[in-house]
Amino acid sequence: MALSVKRQWKNIKWRQLLTTELTTSWKPSLQAAVLLYIAEMLQEGFHLIDICRFLMIIFPKQVKDFEHIAHGFSKGQHFYELVGFMKIKGNIVYQIKVAESFGQFGQSLEEIALYIQEQDLHIHRMRSVMLYPLMLMVLMVAMMFGLRIFLLPQLAAFTQNGDSGTLGNLIFFLEHLPEIASFAVMILTTAVLIYYLWRKRTDPLKRAQVYVKIPGFGFLFRLYYTQFFAYEFSQLFKLGYSVQQIISSLKQQDEVPFLHAFGVYLERQYLQGIVFSDSLKEIDVFANEFPAVVMQGELLNQLAVKTRLYSQRTLKRLYQEIDKKIKLTQSVLFLTVAISVVVVYLILMLPMLTMLESI
Repeated sequence: MALSVKRQWKNIKWRQLLTTELTTSWKPSLQAAVLLYIAEMLQEGFHLIDICRFLMIIFPKQVKDFEHIAHGFSKGQHFYELVGFMKIKGNIVYQIKVAESFGQFGQSLEEIALYIQEQDLHIHRMRSVMLYPLMLMVLMVAMMFGLRIFLLPQLAAFTQNGDSGTLGNLIFFLEHLPEIASFAVMILTTAVLIYYLWRKRTDPLKRAQVYVKIPGFGFLFRLYYTQFFAYEFSQLFKLGYSVQQIISSLKQQDEVPFLHAFGVYLERQYLQGIVFSDSLKEIDVFANEFPAVVMQGELLNQLAVKTRLYSQRTLKRLYQEIDKKIKLTQSVLFLTVAISVVVVYLILMLPMLTMLESI
């Protein structure tokens, strides 16, 4: 498989890929719509290659991509091997791969499409909420540079006859604002570079264990990993996978490195005779109730249903918590902007106050 991947990498036509990236837009909403079309037509008895020809008519902007997919079908390739043209994420490709290997592919593909649709809806809501704090941050930076350009000469004139502590500090800050901004950018760039190198050299599972311990935000990562794996498990359990088959499948797949690392961990725990739910608890990445949900599902033989419902609940809770964090950030930024406006107003009133003091 590694050799085939290398051959595909060498055979990539980069000019054609660049053109495709500029002329097509495989957003999650479009991915979900296309997968829903395919799922519905599969359930009606159509073949995949005929479905591709039909999709060329409905989605004319993606004709080239569908031509590549149809050509792949004619060569005997599987659907999961061709969805790369649709820019689908690795974990979704893995779910498609698993669903295609077992029966009822159309029904499973429909559920995957609805899952993409739901995630995209939540992300759109989150982006709309984040827009306001970003605008406030831009406004704050613009105000600082505006003060430096228009008010710095006037403030400097007031300090020639005597320097007050607060005003002197403000003038020093405005005079050195470009240097301070450059230093902040340099620190941020260095931090991003260090994080990139650390992320590249660290096992995905160990990274997750670090993320969930970040103060103030670790529980958000914990909720994300919980809903992610609960959904993955629900899909596999629904297809009739046993725990041992899930472990083997996670370890063998190469679409998502994190899933592979988790599969290696579960296999090691399994060989040591540790119960599946205890392994989930020991890894210390998931929410506390997740191992209990899995244990109850095993006892009642309802793992697929239990994990699916729990995944949906955890996903809603995750976006609710993110929404709370963003609203808190909005309040802090709004208060900071308000204080900055008051400071600017006082600076503008400074000449008048100075004249009153001299009378």
